[in-house]
Amino acid sequence: MTNEWLVREPQYMTILLDFEDIGSKLTCSGCNGASQRLFCCSTCQGKTIYCHVCIVYAHRKMPFHRVSVWDFRSGCFQQTSLAALGLVIPLCRSSHNTTCLQPGSTQNLTVIHTNGIHNLTIQYCACAISQPLDLQIFAARLFPASIQLPQTAFSFEVLEQFRFHHFEGKTSAYIFMNALYRLTDDTGATVVEVFFSRHW
Repeated sequence: MTNEWLVREPQYMTILLDFEDIGSKLTCSGCNGASQRLFCCSTCQGKTIYCHVCIVYAHRKMPFHRVSVWDFRSGCFQQTSLAALGLVIPLCRSSHNTTCLQPGSTQNLTVIHTNGIHNLTIQYCACAISQPLDLQIFAARLFPASIQLPQTAFSFEVLEQFRFHHFEGKTSAYIFMNALYRLTDDTGATVVEVFFSRHW
């Protein structure tokens, strides 16, 4: 009996290779404009090509997606990040869920999420009634690794995922974090830094 998957192997391989190619349409799917830099998100369903402005706008509420930029010289996608493209996550929200009129400075925050480790750029609130930095991070559904000057946080989703892995498979925090490192970069070529407070 012939394996049913072997019959479809050429078609599956063609589709997989198409994900690695820019395709024939060299314009942004968002604004339909031509751009010298074209981007693709590997987390989104399907494959849509965007310009710089459109990919940041499309992911303003999806900061944990993985994006790549097409390198015309090498003929392949190169991994980048939404933070590197200028995405800033505002934490400053008023009681009416509108953007604060006195936003604070931007800072880097390493966030551990279900699909790996992300370096985000966040903007704190600096108004008179603003909460401490750790509470602003917590209100964004991120658990800070430190109360004083937090530089690392865990998404609520990754904490829940670890709880289930630990209960069902007795997975240790060490093994779980190693898996997240590999989800971030399975080649080992990228140094992934996670900062924890010394005030424990």
